[in-house]
Amino acid sequence: MKRVKFKFGLLGLLLGLFFCSYAVEIINKGYEEIFLAAEEYRLNKKGYRQKEPFLSQKQLPIDLEGWCAPARQKGIKKLIDEKDPQIIVEVGAWKGQTTVFFGINSSKTTKIYSIDLFGTPPLSLPNNFHITDVDIHRIFISNIKYFKLGSKIVSVSLDSISAAYHLDIAPDLVYIDGDHSEDKVCEDILSWHKKLSSEGVICGGSYRWPEGGVKRGTEKAAKILNAKVLVDVGFWRLILK
Repeated sequence: MKRVKFKFGLLGLLLGLFFCSYAVEIINKGYEEIFLAAEEYRLNKKGYRQKEPFLSQKQLPIDLEGWCAPARQKGIKKLIDEKDPQIIVEVGAWKGQTTVFFGINSSKTTKIYSIDLFGTPPLSLPNNFHITDVDIHRIFISNIKYFKLGSKIVSVSLDSISAAYHLDIAPDLVYIDGDHSEDKVCEDILSWHKKLSSEGVICGGSYRWPEGGVKRGTEKAAKILNAKVLVDVGFWRLILK
């Protein structure tokens, strides 16, 4: 009996040493990697990476309030036809009006990463827009499901900068229409510019937004990147010199 106790004691000691060394290894990897692992688990747990993550959503009445006006549609369609992007990132989704436009007009093999926290309405929400008692993310998912685009769209409930850091993708087209403040617009552009594929392009909407933050932020980023801003009404795109 004493010998058995000794064996279990030795085994416990070895296991203790193993887990201690593993814990030290994790600590040495740093906070950022631990956070990334937690984020990966969170995304997988919520089903964002399933082939069809929208099947369980109850269908709501179609509600596509948004800002994808004809000028934006024209600019987006032109870039899709020009680039045939296989990976699209959309920063700022709201109820999915622009997301649906991307989904319908891109190829069957295109994957669209739609990034939005879905918890806060856009700045300066027009008077004719309304916030219902139904959570905006549920409306977004229901709209995507209505147009049968769930297999193409990955809904990512993160802020833009965190998504750019964590998502292991090289987008061919990035559309930015999230936070309209000058600093955030600039930060969004710079963060996603680093992720672009070799022929990737960054574009966006709301260039003439009344407060002027989008225009200033875009021009600020363009100056840092030595790029030119092409504008068509509210639609803009960056051209690297």
